[in-house]
Amino acid sequence: MGNLLEDLQAGRTQPVFFAERFLGIKLNPGQEEWARACVERGENGWSPRYLTTVVSAGNRAGKTLAMACVIFHSVFYKLGIKPPTPGDTEDAIRWLKEPYEWFHIGIQQETAELVFRELSMITQGIHPAQKGRKAPLFIEMGKIAIFDKKHRGEYLWYQFNKAVGGGSIHFRTTQDKAKALLGKDMHGISFDEAAFDQNLMLIYQEVLNLRRLSTGGQLHFVSTPTEGINDYADLWELGNPANPVRDDQFMSFRMSTRSNIGYGLTQENFDSIIRQQVPYLVPQNIDGYFIEAREAYFHAESIEKVFSLDLEGEEQPIKDHQYVQGCDPAVASDATWSVVLDFTDKRNIRAVRATKRSGRQTLINLVNMLRENHLLYNQGHIVPPL
Repeated sequence: MGNLLEDLQAGRTQPVFFAERFLGIKLNPGQEEWARACVERGENGWSPRYLTTVVSAGNRAGKTLAMACVIFHSVFYKLGIKPPTPGDTEDAIRWLKEPYEWFHIGIQQETAELVFRELSMITQGIHPAQKGRKAPLFIEMGKIAIFDKKHRGEYLWYQFNKAVGGGSIHFRTTQDKAKALLGKDMHGISFDEAAFDQNLMLIYQEVLNLRRLSTGGQLHFVSTPTEGINDYADLWELGNPANPVRDDQFMSFRMSTRSNIGYGLTQENFDSIIRQQVPYLVPQNIDGYFIEAREAYFHAESIEKVFSLDLEGEEQPIKDHQYVQGCDPAVASDATWSVVLDFTDKRNIRAVRATKRSGRQTLINLVNMLRENHLLYNQGHIVPPL
Protein backbone atom coordinates (compact mmCIF):
# COMPACT_ATOMS: atom_id res chain seq x y z
CA MET A 1 0.00 0.00 0.00
CA GLY A 2 1.61 3.24 -1.14
CA ASN A 3 1.54 6.77 0.18
CA LEU A 4 -2.05 8.01 0.49
CA LEU A 5 -1.59 11.39 -1.19
CA GLU A 6 0.51 9.96 -4.01
CA ASP A 7 -2.03 7.21 -4.62
CA LEU A 8 -4.91 9.70 -4.60
CA GLN A 9 -3.11 11.76 -7.20
CA ALA A 10 -2.46 8.69 -9.36
CA GLY A 11 -6.06 7.53 -8.97
CA ARG A 12 -7.41 10.63 -10.71
CA THR A 13 -6.28 9.43 -14.14
CA GLN A 14 -6.26 5.69 -13.38
CA PRO A 15 -9.79 4.53 -12.51
CA VAL A 16 -8.85 0.85 -12.53
CA PHE A 17 -6.09 1.50 -10.00
CA PHE A 18 -8.46 3.72 -7.99
CA ALA A 19 -11.16 1.02 -7.84
CA GLU A 20 -8.76 -1.62 -6.54
CA ARG A 21 -6.64 0.60 -4.29
CA PHE A 22 -9.41 2.67 -2.69
CA LEU A 23 -12.67 0.75 -3.19
CA GLY A 24 -11.30 -2.78 -2.85
CA ILE A 25 -12.76 -3.81 -6.22
CA LYS A 26 -10.94 -5.48 -9.09
CA LEU A 27 -12.76 -4.65 -12.34
CA ASN A 28 -13.18 -7.17 -15.14
CA PRO A 29 -11.72 -6.44 -18.62
CA GLY A 30 -15.00 -5.05 -20.02
CA GLN A 31 -15.45 -2.76 -17.05
CA GLU A 32 -11.85 -1.62 -17.29
CA GLU A 33 -12.12 -0.61 -20.94
CA TRP A 34 -15.13 1.61 -20.37
CA ALA A 35 -13.82 3.10 -17.11
CA ARG A 36 -10.55 4.12 -18.75
CA ALA A 37 -12.38 5.80 -21.61
CA CYS A 38 -14.57 7.77 -19.18
CA VAL A 39 -11.56 9.51 -17.62
CA GLU A 40 -9.73 10.35 -20.85
CA ARG A 41 -9.33 14.12 -21.01
CA GLY A 42 -9.16 16.66 -23.82
CA GLU A 43 -6.34 18.99 -24.78
CA ASN A 44 -6.74 21.23 -21.71
CA GLY A 45 -6.17 18.25 -19.44
CA TRP A 46 -9.45 18.38 -17.53
CA SER A 47 -12.40 18.49 -19.97
CA PRO A 48 -13.63 15.02 -21.06
CA ARG A 49 -12.42 13.58 -24.33
CA TYR A 50 -15.75 11.76 -24.73
CA LEU A 51 -18.79 13.84 -23.83
CA THR A 52 -21.10 10.88 -24.41
CA THR A 53 -20.54 7.14 -24.07
CA VAL A 54 -22.94 4.31 -24.87
CA VAL A 55 -22.43 0.83 -23.42
CA SER A 56 -24.31 -2.19 -24.72
CA ALA A 57 -23.86 -4.94 -22.15
CA GLY A 58 -24.83 -8.54 -21.71
CA ASN A 59 -26.82 -9.68 -18.68
CA ARG A 60 -24.69 -9.96 -15.53
CA ALA A 61 -21.73 -8.40 -17.33
CA GLY A 62 -21.08 -6.17 -14.32
CA LYS A 63 -22.46 -2.98 -15.84
CA THR A 64 -24.15 -1.74 -12.64
CA LEU A 65 -20.98 -2.16 -10.59
CA ALA A 66 -18.94 -0.52 -13.36
CA MET A 67 -21.39 2.37 -13.42
CA ALA A 68 -21.16 2.79 -9.64
CA CYS A 69 -17.36 2.89 -9.82
CA VAL A 70 -17.33 5.34 -12.74
CA ILE A 71 -19.80 7.66 -11.00
CA PHE A 72 -17.96 7.46 -7.65
CA HIS A 73 -14.63 8.22 -9.31
CA SER A 74 -16.03 11.13 -11.34
CA VAL A 75 -17.76 12.77 -8.36
CA PHE A 76 -14.89 12.20 -5.92
CA TYR A 77 -12.43 13.93 -8.27
CA LYS A 78 -15.07 16.32 -9.69
CA LEU A 79 -13.97 15.41 -13.20
CA GLY A 80 -14.76 18.11 -15.73
CA ILE A 81 -13.89 20.93 -13.34
CA LYS A 82 -10.42 22.41 -13.58
CA PRO A 83 -8.39 20.79 -10.79
CA PRO A 84 -6.54 23.00 -8.27
CA THR A 85 -3.00 24.07 -8.98
CA PRO A 86 -0.61 22.11 -6.72
CA GLY A 87 0.58 24.24 -3.84
CA ASP A 88 -1.94 27.03 -4.50
CA THR A 89 -4.15 27.28 -1.41
CA GLU A 90 -6.49 29.85 -2.90
CA ASP A 91 -7.05 27.70 -6.00
CA ALA A 92 -7.64 24.64 -3.80
CA ILE A 93 -10.38 26.55 -1.98
CA ARG A 94 -11.88 27.50 -5.35
CA TRP A 95 -12.03 23.82 -6.32
CA LEU A 96 -13.51 22.77 -2.98
CA LYS A 97 -16.32 25.33 -3.30
CA GLU A 98 -17.21 24.46 -6.88
CA PRO A 99 -20.61 22.66 -6.91
CA TYR A 100 -20.72 19.21 -8.50
CA GLU A 101 -24.09 17.51 -9.04
CA TRP A 102 -24.27 14.11 -10.73
CA PHE A 103 -27.64 12.68 -11.75
CA HIS A 104 -28.06 8.94 -12.16
CA ILE A 105 -31.39 8.06 -13.76
CA GLY A 106 -33.32 4.95 -14.71
CA ILE A 107 -36.53 4.03 -16.50
CA GLN A 108 -38.09 3.56 -13.05
CA GLN A 109 -37.03 4.81 -9.63
CA GLU A 110 -36.25 1.28 -8.53
CA THR A 111 -33.91 0.86 -11.51
CA ALA A 112 -32.07 4.07 -10.71
CA GLU A 113 -31.63 2.97 -7.11
CA LEU A 114 -29.69 -0.17 -8.10
CA VAL A 115 -26.55 1.95 -8.39
CA PHE A 116 -27.28 3.55 -5.01
CA ARG A 117 -27.38 0.04 -3.54
CA GLU A 118 -23.98 -0.71 -5.09
CA LEU A 119 -22.50 2.51 -3.71
CA SER A 120 -23.89 1.97 -0.24
CA MET A 121 -22.46 -1.56 -0.06
CA ILE A 122 -19.08 -0.37 -1.36
CA THR A 123 -18.99 2.39 1.25
CA GLN A 124 -19.81 -0.07 4.04
CA GLY A 125 -17.24 -2.55 2.74
CA ILE A 126 -19.80 -5.32 2.29
CA HIS A 127 -20.00 -5.53 -1.50
CA PRO A 128 -19.44 -9.10 -2.82
CA ALA A 129 -16.88 -7.78 -5.34
CA GLN A 130 -14.71 -6.52 -2.46
CA LYS A 131 -14.29 -10.10 -1.25
CA GLY A 132 -13.69 -8.97 2.31
CA ARG A 133 -11.18 -6.25 1.37
CA LYS A 134 -13.62 -3.44 2.33
CA ALA A 135 -13.02 0.09 0.99
CA PRO A 136 -9.57 1.37 2.03
CA LEU A 137 -10.58 4.94 1.11
CA PHE A 138 -12.99 5.11 4.04
CA ILE A 139 -10.65 3.28 6.39
CA GLU A 140 -7.82 5.73 5.69
CA MET A 141 -9.83 8.95 5.32
CA GLY A 142 -12.76 8.31 7.62
CA LYS A 143 -16.43 9.10 7.03
CA ILE A 144 -16.08 11.29 3.95
CA ALA A 145 -19.47 10.38 2.45
CA ILE A 146 -23.01 9.90 3.75
CA PHE A 147 -25.96 8.17 2.14
CA ASP A 148 -28.56 8.05 4.91
CA LYS A 149 -30.25 11.37 4.08
CA LYS A 150 -32.72 12.01 1.27
CA HIS A 151 -32.74 14.99 -1.03
CA ARG A 152 -35.84 17.10 -0.30
CA GLY A 153 -36.79 14.29 2.03
CA GLU A 154 -37.83 12.16 -0.94
CA TYR A 155 -34.97 11.05 -3.22
CA LEU A 156 -31.98 8.88 -2.35
CA TRP A 157 -28.82 10.95 -2.12
CA TYR A 158 -25.11 10.20 -1.88
CA GLN A 159 -23.02 13.12 -0.58
CA PHE A 160 -19.29 13.64 -0.19
CA ASN A 161 -18.00 15.73 2.69
CA LYS A 162 -17.10 19.33 1.80
CA ALA A 163 -13.54 18.61 2.92
CA VAL A 164 -13.12 16.39 -0.19
CA GLY A 165 -15.10 18.55 -2.61
CA GLY A 166 -18.69 18.04 -1.52
CA GLY A 167 -19.94 16.38 -4.71
CA SER A 168 -23.42 14.84 -4.75
CA ILE A 169 -25.11 11.98 -6.58
CA HIS A 170 -28.86 12.15 -7.18
CA PHE A 171 -31.06 9.22 -8.21
CA ARG A 172 -34.07 9.99 -10.42
CA THR A 173 -36.34 8.52 -13.10
CA THR A 174 -37.24 9.34 -16.71
CA GLN A 175 -40.95 8.82 -16.11
CA ASP A 176 -43.19 11.42 -17.79
CA LYS A 177 -40.46 11.88 -20.41
CA ALA A 178 -38.01 13.13 -17.74
CA LYS A 179 -39.79 16.47 -17.42
CA ALA A 180 -38.87 16.64 -13.72
CA LEU A 181 -35.22 16.99 -14.75
CA LEU A 182 -35.75 20.13 -16.82
CA GLY A 183 -34.02 23.30 -15.65
CA LYS A 184 -31.22 21.54 -13.74
CA ASP A 185 -27.49 21.98 -14.31
CA MET A 186 -25.79 18.60 -14.26
CA HIS A 187 -22.05 17.97 -14.07
CA GLY A 188 -22.56 14.36 -15.05
CA ILE A 189 -25.41 12.09 -16.08
CA SER A 190 -25.73 8.31 -16.22
CA PHE A 191 -28.75 6.47 -17.60
CA ASP A 192 -29.30 2.82 -16.63
CA GLU A 193 -31.26 0.41 -18.89
CA ALA A 194 -31.79 3.16 -21.45
CA ALA A 195 -32.64 0.64 -24.20
CA PHE A 196 -36.00 -0.05 -22.56
CA ASP A 197 -37.18 3.57 -22.63
CA GLN A 198 -39.71 4.10 -25.42
CA ASN A 199 -38.91 7.84 -25.50
CA LEU A 200 -35.12 7.50 -25.42
CA MET A 201 -34.18 9.82 -28.31
CA LEU A 202 -36.66 12.48 -27.26
CA ILE A 203 -35.36 12.41 -23.67
CA TYR A 204 -31.76 12.50 -24.90
CA GLN A 205 -32.23 15.43 -27.30
CA GLU A 206 -34.76 17.55 -25.43
CA VAL A 207 -33.77 16.96 -21.80
CA LEU A 208 -30.50 15.20 -20.95
CA ASN A 209 -28.19 16.60 -23.61
CA LEU A 210 -29.06 20.17 -22.68
CA ARG A 211 -28.60 19.69 -18.95
CA ARG A 212 -24.82 19.89 -19.38
CA LEU A 213 -24.65 23.02 -21.53
CA SER A 214 -23.17 25.09 -18.71
CA THR A 215 -20.97 22.32 -17.30
CA GLY A 216 -19.59 20.39 -20.27
CA GLY A 217 -20.29 17.25 -18.26
CA GLN A 218 -20.39 13.67 -19.47
CA LEU A 219 -23.45 11.59 -20.29
CA HIS A 220 -23.17 7.81 -19.98
CA PHE A 221 -25.80 5.44 -21.37
CA VAL A 222 -25.61 1.84 -20.14
CA SER A 223 -28.04 -0.94 -20.96
CA THR A 224 -28.63 -4.49 -22.02
CA PRO A 225 -30.16 -4.26 -25.52
CA THR A 226 -33.70 -5.44 -26.12
CA GLU A 227 -35.28 -7.03 -29.16
CA GLY A 228 -37.57 -4.87 -31.26
CA ILE A 229 -36.73 -1.39 -29.88
CA ASN A 230 -34.25 0.33 -32.20
CA ASP A 231 -33.51 3.71 -30.54
CA TYR A 232 -30.67 2.40 -28.40
CA ALA A 233 -29.09 0.66 -31.39
CA ASP A 234 -29.25 3.95 -33.31
CA LEU A 235 -27.71 5.80 -30.37
CA TRP A 236 -24.94 3.20 -30.03
CA GLU A 237 -24.19 3.54 -33.74
CA LEU A 238 -23.47 7.27 -33.28
CA GLY A 239 -20.43 6.28 -31.22
CA ASN A 240 -19.55 3.06 -33.04
CA PRO A 241 -15.72 3.05 -33.39
CA ALA A 242 -16.20 1.60 -36.90
CA ASN A 243 -18.53 4.44 -37.93
CA PRO A 244 -16.55 6.68 -40.34
CA VAL A 245 -18.68 9.72 -39.44
CA ARG A 246 -18.59 9.18 -35.67
CA ASP A 247 -18.28 12.34 -33.61
CA ASP A 248 -14.84 12.41 -31.95
CA GLN A 249 -16.48 13.16 -28.58
CA PHE A 250 -18.92 10.23 -28.79
CA MET A 251 -17.80 6.65 -28.08
CA SER A 252 -19.63 3.32 -27.80
CA PHE A 253 -18.61 0.07 -26.14
CA ARG A 254 -19.75 -3.52 -25.74
CA MET A 255 -19.46 -5.31 -22.42
CA SER A 256 -19.82 -9.07 -22.70
CA THR A 257 -21.01 -11.32 -19.89
CA ARG A 258 -18.07 -13.55 -20.72
CA SER A 259 -15.70 -10.89 -19.35
CA ASN A 260 -17.29 -11.28 -15.92
CA ILE A 261 -16.42 -14.96 -15.60
CA GLY A 262 -13.99 -15.27 -12.72
CA TYR A 263 -15.18 -11.98 -11.26
CA GLY A 264 -18.92 -11.93 -10.60
CA LEU A 265 -19.69 -15.26 -12.30
CA THR A 266 -18.34 -18.79 -12.27
CA GLN A 267 -17.62 -20.70 -15.45
CA GLU A 268 -19.81 -23.58 -14.27
CA ASN A 269 -22.88 -21.39 -13.70
CA PHE A 270 -22.34 -19.55 -16.96
CA ASP A 271 -22.15 -22.77 -19.00
CA SER A 272 -25.22 -24.22 -17.28
CA ILE A 273 -27.37 -21.17 -17.98
CA ILE A 274 -26.19 -20.75 -21.57
CA ARG A 275 -27.25 -24.32 -22.35
CA GLN A 276 -30.84 -23.30 -21.53
CA GLN A 277 -30.76 -19.98 -23.41
CA VAL A 278 -32.47 -19.65 -26.80
CA PRO A 279 -29.49 -19.55 -29.23
CA TYR A 280 -30.61 -16.55 -31.26
CA LEU A 281 -30.73 -14.41 -28.07
CA VAL A 282 -27.16 -15.19 -26.98
CA PRO A 283 -25.53 -12.42 -29.07
CA GLN A 284 -27.90 -9.90 -27.48
CA ASN A 285 -28.24 -11.10 -23.89
CA ILE A 286 -24.64 -12.26 -23.43
CA ASP A 287 -22.45 -10.28 -25.82
CA GLY A 288 -24.38 -7.01 -26.06
CA TYR A 289 -25.12 -7.13 -29.80
CA PHE A 290 -28.30 -5.70 -31.26
CA ILE A 291 -30.65 -8.14 -32.94
CA GLU A 292 -33.83 -7.52 -34.91
CA ALA A 293 -37.19 -8.88 -33.87
CA ARG A 294 -37.67 -12.10 -35.83
CA GLU A 295 -41.20 -11.07 -36.78
CA ALA A 296 -40.14 -7.63 -38.08
CA TYR A 297 -41.46 -6.98 -41.60
CA PHE A 298 -38.14 -5.54 -42.81
CA HIS A 299 -35.58 -7.68 -41.03
CA ALA A 300 -32.00 -6.35 -41.08
CA GLU A 301 -30.64 -9.48 -42.80
CA SER A 302 -33.24 -9.19 -45.56
CA ILE A 303 -32.41 -5.54 -46.12
CA GLU A 304 -28.68 -6.23 -46.35
CA LYS A 305 -29.28 -8.82 -49.09
CA VAL A 306 -30.80 -6.27 -51.48
CA PHE A 307 -27.63 -4.15 -51.57
CA SER A 308 -24.56 -4.82 -53.69
CA LEU A 309 -21.28 -2.95 -53.25
CA ASP A 310 -20.33 -3.86 -56.84
CA LEU A 311 -22.99 -1.60 -58.37
CA GLU A 312 -22.48 2.03 -59.32
CA GLY A 313 -24.03 4.63 -57.04
CA GLU A 314 -26.24 5.89 -59.88
CA GLU A 315 -27.08 4.73 -63.42
CA GLN A 316 -28.12 6.96 -66.29
CA PRO A 317 -31.50 6.22 -67.91
CA ILE A 318 -31.46 3.77 -70.81
CA LYS A 319 -33.81 4.20 -73.72
CA ASP A 320 -36.80 1.83 -73.78
CA HIS A 321 -36.10 0.62 -70.24
CA GLN A 322 -38.93 0.61 -67.75
CA TYR A 323 -38.60 2.42 -64.42
CA VAL A 324 -40.69 2.83 -61.30
CA GLN A 325 -40.21 5.40 -58.59
CA GLY A 326 -41.03 4.95 -54.90
CA CYS A 327 -41.04 7.56 -52.18
CA ASP A 328 -40.98 7.63 -48.38
CA PRO A 329 -42.11 11.18 -47.50
CA ALA A 330 -41.31 10.77 -43.78
CA VAL A 331 -43.64 13.57 -42.78
CA ALA A 332 -42.80 13.45 -39.05
CA SER A 333 -39.02 13.50 -38.64
CA ASP A 334 -36.98 10.92 -40.60
CA ALA A 335 -35.20 11.71 -43.85
CA THR A 336 -37.26 11.84 -47.05
CA TRP A 337 -36.20 9.26 -49.64
CA SER A 338 -36.99 8.53 -53.26
CA VAL A 339 -35.70 5.47 -55.11
CA VAL A 340 -35.92 4.64 -58.82
CA LEU A 341 -35.95 0.98 -59.89
CA ASP A 342 -35.24 -0.49 -63.31
CA PHE A 343 -37.74 -3.33 -63.72
CA THR A 344 -37.26 -4.02 -67.42
CA ASP A 345 -36.14 -7.53 -66.49
CA LYS A 346 -38.73 -8.65 -63.95
CA ARG A 347 -36.33 -11.31 -62.65
CA ASN A 348 -33.56 -8.78 -62.04
CA ILE A 349 -35.04 -5.57 -60.65
CA ARG A 350 -32.30 -3.09 -59.79
CA ALA A 351 -32.12 0.27 -58.06
CA VAL A 352 -30.60 2.92 -60.33
CA ARG A 353 -30.93 6.09 -58.30
CA ALA A 354 -31.69 7.12 -54.71
CA THR A 355 -32.16 10.65 -53.46
CA LYS A 356 -32.42 11.85 -49.87
CA ARG A 357 -33.40 15.06 -48.14
CA SER A 358 -32.95 15.56 -44.41
CA GLY A 359 -35.33 17.40 -42.12
CA ARG A 360 -39.00 18.16 -42.42
CA GLN A 361 -39.99 18.74 -46.08
CA THR A 362 -42.70 20.92 -47.58
CA LEU A 363 -45.09 19.53 -50.13
CA ILE A 364 -43.44 21.63 -52.84
CA ASN A 365 -39.99 20.18 -52.04
CA LEU A 366 -41.40 16.66 -52.08
CA VAL A 367 -43.09 17.17 -55.47
CA ASN A 368 -39.94 18.70 -56.96
CA MET A 369 -37.81 15.78 -55.80
CA LEU A 370 -40.20 13.28 -57.39
CA ARG A 371 -40.55 15.37 -60.54
CA GLU A 372 -36.78 15.50 -61.03
CA ASN A 373 -36.51 11.71 -61.03
CA HIS A 374 -39.63 11.39 -63.17
CA LEU A 375 -38.25 13.71 -65.88
CA LEU A 376 -34.80 12.10 -65.78
CA TYR A 377 -36.06 8.55 -66.21
CA ASN A 378 -39.13 9.23 -68.36
CA GLN A 379 -38.23 7.38 -71.56
CA GLY A 380 -41.76 6.58 -72.58
CA HIS A 381 -42.07 3.49 -70.40
CA ILE A 382 -41.72 4.94 -66.91
CA VAL A 383 -44.43 4.12 -64.40
CA PRO A 384 -45.78 7.22 -62.57
CA PRO A 385 -44.51 7.72 -59.01
CA LEU A 386 -46.17 5.59 -56.33
